[in-house]
Amino acid sequence: MGNQASQGQANGSIQNQYSAANFAAWICPSVAITVEVFIHKNFGSRYLSINALRAIPIIVVFSLFFTGEDLVPMFWFLVTYIGMFLIKSAMSQNHTQHGKEAIHSRYTGLPYLCRWLPKWDEVKVKRLESVIVFGIGCVFHDTWHALGDYLMFASFALLSSIYLRFIRRMRTSLCAMRRSSI
Repeated sequence: MGNQASQGQANGSIQNQYSAANFAAWICPSVAITVEVFIHKNFGSRYLSINALRAIPIIVVFSLFFTGEDLVPMFWFLVTYIGMFLIKSAMSQNHTQHGKEAIHSRYTGLPYLCRWLPKWDEVKVKRLESVIVFGIGCVFHDTWHALGDYLMFASFALLSSIYLRFIRRMRTSLCAMRRSSI
């Protein structure tokens, strides 16, 4: 009887871990996009989709934690984000219509920093971007508390998104290997 109870607790713990991982996989790309539209170019045609739209309520809900503070910078960040999202989406669709598709349809975009760091691997540049965004968030934190905190949160989401994509690719590869061995 005791063994079944501990097994049930273990299954519940695993389910909680899966739920947390699924939540992270859901929220991180949506938050990361809010920064990526400013620091990347040449997105895949399907990357700027539902994740980008989910970012709008995420920014609004994040702002609700800062009652009594100046939220004007967050409002302008949201407006600017929506504008950049629309511009980058139009550019992405235009590239697709003219046969200039990015590397793949869910490509997260080429960092502008790659231009100044040509010998660096793209993933390393994307990691550096998260550090830079975190630094900018720290600078803004003193003046515009909500925006600074959001940028620090977004830097975490940027870095997490890199690793979540890596894990997803590894899982897909392992599944393909299992299928081919059967």
